[in-house]
Amino acid sequence: MKRAWLPALAGAVLVSPGPATAHLDEAGIGTRVAVIQQALRRVAFVDASTGDVLAFAPVEDGPHELALSPDGRLAVASNYGAMRSGTSITFIDVDEGRTIGHTSLGEHPRPHGMVFSPDGARLYVTTEAARAIVEVDVATRSVTRTIETDQGGSHMIALSPKGDRAYVANVHSGSMSVIDLEKGEVVKTVPSRAGCEGVGVSPDGTRVWLANNQSNTVTVIDAATLEERTTVPCDGFPLRVCFTPDGSRALVLAAKSGEVVVYDAARIEEITRIDTRVAHRPIVQAGSLSAGSPVPLSIAMSPDGSRAYVSCKAGDYVLVIDPLRGAVVGDFAVQGSPDGIVLLPAREEAEGHADSGD
Repeated sequence: MKRAWLPALAGAVLVSPGPATAHLDEAGIGTRVAVIQQALRRVAFVDASTGDVLAFAPVEDGPHELALSPDGRLAVASNYGAMRSGTSITFIDVDEGRTIGHTSLGEHPRPHGMVFSPDGARLYVTTEAARAIVEVDVATRSVTRTIETDQGGSHMIALSPKGDRAYVANVHSGSMSVIDLEKGEVVKTVPSRAGCEGVGVSPDGTRVWLANNQSNTVTVIDAATLEERTTVPCDGFPLRVCFTPDGSRALVLAAKSGEVVVYDAARIEEITRIDTRVAHRPIVQAGSLSAGSPVPLSIAMSPDGSRAYVSCKAGDYVLVIDPLRGAVVGDFAVQGSPDGIVLLPAREEAEGHADSGD
């Protein structure tokens, strides 16, 4: 029996349909995203074709990043904390749009970047203040081991395509930790540049891109030799890296300049910059990064690479771009300092998962 996606369950907040607030082309119809609302301590489920909020799932203090399981049925928020260090992650049932539990990471404060193993059985979480990553068993929602990076500000994490190696960007140390996940140990600490915050792995697994916010550069590492291939300029405080599925484009978010910088990934050459400012959506927050910038902070890519969804924290909206054309195709409002964002599977796909157990 097919199951409809319903938010009106325990742990979720039912939201009455509101007026359409999105400005999208027809390609966005039926698309749903989940977005961290950092200031409101919750995750919003949004119909990206209308801008309507479908549900809210509460999390804990200072949520930052959001990870989606490979089957698209489970989301996890990292509760980084605000004035006080956060020490938990929150599990959310995507099919039902509700919070299903919180897991304490104990003596591993400031959880931030997260990624699921390819089989969805494990979740890897960076813990900045502990200078480590923790491994969480998804079935039991419990910590199974800790792997120390011994580097300052272990911030974002990405896996190799096979899931046997983790790459961790260490923002305070200006380095990348390479971790053998089978052995549970760091095999190499690779120097990058100051403010190494973002990390992305090319779809074929051959290159690792690092976004260095303090030096305004991007460093590209050869995944086979773990040696630097090149470092190129990237003005504007680069802090996230994302690839199109075919590997032809690398997208880097530049928070201070308020741009998405599009690179030819093979040539490692800048192609264009997409301005994330929207005339009808004023900047609503002031801060060190938001002097005239909507502060693009997180990005989610569609499976076909035709759309990327960029959360703009200081503007309280999500921008929708076409990475291949280098064009803005729409936007929709998300209140409360939007941060981590994931693209949810199509409803038909989710219903197919639900049917498989009948």
